[in-house]
Amino acid sequence: QQQQQQQQRRHCHGCRLRRSLVLLSPLLVLVLFLLSTHAMGQPLAQPPAPSAPPPPPPEPLLPAREGYDLLAGLRECDTRAQRAALEFFYIRFGGQFWVRRERWPELPMVPDNFSDESARNQFAEAQVMGRIMEPLSSGMCVRRMTALEDRDEVVIEWNGNASATDADAPPFSGSFWEVVPDYCCWFGIECCALNVTCSTPRTGCGTCIVGSIKAVTLPFNNVTGNFGSLDSGLDSPAQLSLFSAWACTLSELFLQSNKLYGTLPSSLASMKSLQSMSLFSNSLTGVVPHQLSGLSRLQELDISKNWLSGNFPTICHQEEPSTLEYLDVSSNRFEGEINFVFCENLGFVSLQGNRFTGISHNTSFEDANGYGGMRQLRTLNVAHNGLSNFKIDELPQGSFRFLKALDLGHTQIDADFGRVFRTLSYLTKFSLQGNLLPGTLPSDFFASFGQLRQLDLSGNLFQGPIPSTDIRTDLEYLDLSTNLLTGTIPDTLVSNLLSNSTSGLYLASNLLSCCGRGYLTYVDGSFGTDTEGGASDYGALVQPAQAHPRGNKALYEAFDWSAPRLPPSLKLSSQFRYAVTITTEDTEAHMMCPYLLPAKAVDNVEGLLLDWTLDPSYYLYDKCECQSGYRMKNLSTAQRVLFECEPAPASPEPDDWKWVVTALACLVAVMLLVGVLLVRHGWRPAGVQYLINRRKRRRKAPGPGDAAAIVVTDIEGFSGVWTAWSPAYDPGRLLHPHFLASINPTYDP
Repeated sequence: QQQQQQQQRRHCHGCRLRRSLVLLSPLLVLVLFLLSTHAMGQPLAQPPAPSAPPPPPPEPLLPAREGYDLLAGLRECDTRAQRAALEFFYIRFGGQFWVRRERWPELPMVPDNFSDESARNQFAEAQVMGRIMEPLSSGMCVRRMTALEDRDEVVIEWNGNASATDADAPPFSGSFWEVVPDYCCWFGIECCALNVTCSTPRTGCGTCIVGSIKAVTLPFNNVTGNFGSLDSGLDSPAQLSLFSAWACTLSELFLQSNKLYGTLPSSLASMKSLQSMSLFSNSLTGVVPHQLSGLSRLQELDISKNWLSGNFPTICHQEEPSTLEYLDVSSNRFEGEINFVFCENLGFVSLQGNRFTGISHNTSFEDANGYGGMRQLRTLNVAHNGLSNFKIDELPQGSFRFLKALDLGHTQIDADFGRVFRTLSYLTKFSLQGNLLPGTLPSDFFASFGQLRQLDLSGNLFQGPIPSTDIRTDLEYLDLSTNLLTGTIPDTLVSNLLSNSTSGLYLASNLLSCCGRGYLTYVDGSFGTDTEGGASDYGALVQPAQAHPRGNKALYEAFDWSAPRLPPSLKLSSQFRYAVTITTEDTEAHMMCPYLLPAKAVDNVEGLLLDWTLDPSYYLYDKCECQSGYRMKNLSTAQRVLFECEPAPASPEPDDWKWVVTALACLVAVMLLVGVLLVRHGWRPAGVQYLINRRKRRRKAPGPGDAAAIVVTDIEGFSGVWTAWSPAYDPGRLLHPHFLASINPTYDP
């Protein structure tokens, strides 16, 4: 028995060791993997090899001499030279990476180690010269003319069924057609479809020959490269010929919203037929070359949203009247005065977002009716400049007379409303936003509008009440926000604006109040009643506006809480929006206030809510609520009504974690109890023991060769009972050997 117990103990120790090895084997494998990876990543301890010098850039590919000879013998606007110029542009400005390049040929790109612009141009030149001998057309780009009832329709289009040799089977029935150069069907390229001869170049027209390039239109196309590099290769006769071939008939160049950088090439001045050029939203730098003033047929120029700087050159001259009608140089870094003398055809000018200090224009030239030199100008935007030398209200009667839209926002300009409106009697849209203009709005403010429909006076220091008389019924837009206006909103203003379905009224960030009586002014650090207002109940601010912090809100002697909250033409909706924050204190943050709604409109109807802005303090925060997690706090005094949303106090957190811990503890206790009951034989419930015994009974009896466990039991005191009751136990004892013999035939009783 002792030997068996020792064997069992050794067996158990072996089992435990095997189990431990099985459990630790993944960890050991991971450690070995990390060690091997670290060892492989360590370089061998040896001296570093000397770095080899970078390979020299490859020499540009030199084509056959025939290509140069052919180019030299072509006329200026030859279509073969124009195709070569387009291929040069494709190679030079990353054509393989353009967003769209349908039907453009597959051409090699300039290697990255060509850092010099001249070398890059030479590489592109060499590639183009090697292809100039190839056929000009494959017969798939055709010019089709169809005779309609009132006119002839002429289009150039791509057709894969067309053939230059199969003239008996035209691809278009009932139409005249002919093959044109393939580049006319490349994406972004437009060719002339009709022959046009311009007898008077100063009228803005240009000569156009069928099959020659008319327009290059590749906006938003990832055209990438140094735009100024077009000048670096003009010392090469071949590149000069290519540029001349491109420039001789091109009338429209649209490369906006690409990745062009560098300067504007002065060679653009050789595009004598150019009428429209758009390069906005690129990364062009430097100054604008003065040679651009030589583009006598240019009608539209847009170079906005770049990094151009310096003085803008004079683009109009007396000896050659300009045809320029549209000019947009906004969002650059130009400075000084811009000269518009002799630019009598300009109709749209945008100088926004620069550093111009003035505008030079022709005030001496007036016709018989007294109209000035810029009588065609309709839109002028000079916002966000420092126009210290430009006095709009001191212009001669004829200058800018027919101007309809004028934006002088953030220009540090001082203007007299009455004189401006009298001088510019055709003005329909006017902005003086952000100029910190002081003063009050005169009583005849609206009467002097003339034809004005939209007015923006936000971001100034206007004081006093809003005029309530002579308000025009055709007024569409009025922005008086961020001023120091006091009093109530005239209902005549509201009703007239509501007569236009697209009207807008913006009065936020003022000191207006529906119910304040007797406005208090701010003088020498204290507030007092304004007695200079005369019959006015509200008075006017008499102190410098800078001394009146807008954060103090509207201060009045008293508030009439029975007064109507809004003009009769308005009401509050049941739908909410974020309250307009009007102070640096951010007191209206997290506050939701109702939309404004016409008084006769049905609430909760989409499209009827007004997108007008008004401080919630005007209508005493009526129906305003705070967002979830915030509560309304009343900061009002006898002279001021002010509410703000503050964080609501944190509610005691529920003891959910305690219940979770308790439930887990109970679950663990129940699982332990069940485990103990299942393991301990004597503690098992009768039902469980019955199921275990039943399962054991289903097993078959052991047969020959099977292992069997023999359980030898003894009963304490049985030997004494056996001796005392020997006669009773002897029959059973005599049967025991026979029983064993019946089980084991080898047993000898």
